[in-house]
Order: sequence, then C-alpha cells, then structure tokens
Amino acid sequence: MVLGGHQALNLVIAEVKAIEPARYAFHALVKQVPDIGFALDGNLYKSLARHFSEELGIWGASESVRMIMIASFGISSAGVPTISKLSLMPVTQQWLPVENMDEQQLVERLIHEGRAFKKILRYDLSRNSKAPCIILTDRGEAAMPIYS
Repeated sequence: MVLGGHQALNLVIAEVKAIEPARYAFHALVKQVPDIGFALDGNLYKSLARHFSEELGIWGASESVRMIMIASFGISSAGVPTISKLSLMPVTQQWLPVENMDEQQLVERLIHEGRAFKKILRYDLSRNSKAPCIILTDRGEAAMPIYS
C-alpha cells in the first residue's frame, strides 16, 4: 500500500529457513510462512553476504544453529513481499545468540551440564573489542567471565 507517495513498510522477525536464488534475484524463506518467499534484490543480497558472512558461515556449519531475521519489507504491486533492509542473528536451539562456533559449542556444553550463566551481547562493540561472551553465575559470589 502506498501512503502519501511512500510505500508502507512492514516488519518481520522470523526464523530463516533458507536464503536462495529465485527466478529474479533471491528470496528468503521463513519457517513461519514457508510458502511465501521474501524477495531480495541483487544489491541487498551482495550486501547481506558481505556484512553477515560470519553469521552465514556459522549457520551453514552447524545444523543446531538457527538464523533469526529482522527485516523491513513492502508489498510489490504484484503482491510479493520485498525486503528493503534486514539484519541476521544466529542463535542456538535454545534461542541464545552466538557469534562464532566456539561460542555456540560453549553455550551448548554449559546448557548440557546444567550450568547457570548470563549470555552477554556485544550490541555496538566491534568484533575486535575484548568483552566476555558469558558470565558464569553458579560460582557463588565469584561470577566468572568467559571470553571466546
């Protein structure tokens, strides 16, 4: 729908089933709506591959990693949902965000062992900044930060 000369945008937050080539450019399939592909143009796909290469690598490397997508999209005149911007976040089977395979394996091991911990998110910190990924909280007064 177009409002005042501008297309109304919608928001989707969903688990990605696949990001794959389509007849025209690419599309993202989400598990919650598997019969409808969200179109991505070639430029957005290239940007996605460049900016989220590590996240896509983690997702492709392990069947136990899920990929969450948040995207703004409009509906084309043909009725196709078309993504304008998106972000990706790999998560564990328990929906905890992870940044790399070491962190994913650590989180899975801590869960398997029944450990209590807090998962720390980087937000706007660079990947090179030194920040703990987990803080163990089952050590009494002495919480222990863990770096990956």
